Amino acid sequence: MSIRQNIINWLYPPRCIFCDIVMPYTTLFCVCDECNSAIPYASRDYCCDGCGLPLLEDDVGGMCKSCRVLSRMTERGEPCKRILRNYGACVYDFYPKAVVLGLKFRHRADYASTMGLMIAANLRREEYDCVVCVPSTLQRIQKRGYNPAEMIAREVAKYLGLEYINEIVIAKAEVEQKQAASRQERYDLVRDAFEMAEGKRVQRVIERKLKGKNVLLIDDVYTTGATMNSVARVLIDSGVKDVTGATFAVTPLKDN
Repeated sequence: MSIRQNIINWLYPPRCIFCDIVMPYTTLFCVCDECNSAIPYASRDYCCDGCGLPLLEDDVGGMCKSCRVLSRMTERGEPCKRILRNYGACVYDFYPKAVVLGLKFRHRADYASTMGLMIAANLRREEYDCVVCVPSTLQRIQKRGYNPAEMIAREVAKYLGLEYINEIVIAKAEVEQKQAASRQERYDLVRDAFEMAEGKRVQRVIERKLKGKNVLLIDDVYTTGATMNSVARVLIDSGVKDVTGATFAVTPLKDN
């Protein structure tokens, strides 16, 4: 930690992102011991090979029921172009939910550093070539002042020592604001919600840094997988070899 950052932390002490208790000024991982022992972490070794949710006793084949359904879904008669799997740092219950909502709606951009560290701790750097995030619309970025997924993705890239590539995939404003009830409705809704950005810079980035590469895709919460898989499809269509998802939290889904 730099001298400048130590001074900032001394003047404005870091706080636990879950309970807001003051932490030592040298703290990077802003989770107190009590919360660290209570948070429902999603261990990489005992989670679904699809979404990253902890497996139940009746789950078979290394996948939860929801992801077994997803694996059978097809898109326009073709196998889905989707993420290889998602790694979730924790389960989306009361405390992780409060952190996500704080980052997204209460301008707690300072949460992103610890959220990124929690994600990075569950990953292996050598498996990826670069990091990208699930994009947000310009309207939401202007309203919040930032894209929460980008804030987290930059921290993940920093902790893993990987390059973060920004503004490659863009979101279409006319579909992001809508809501859907079921898994299938959500997939139908966001099927064409994203597209590659245009311009010579983007084409150079695709050719030099994305084609044939393994990309780590970051978002805050994994629910149905619809959003991440929609972004993954756009990346794969542009030449990316494989896309792996990683999120701060994973929420159990009730199939509709």
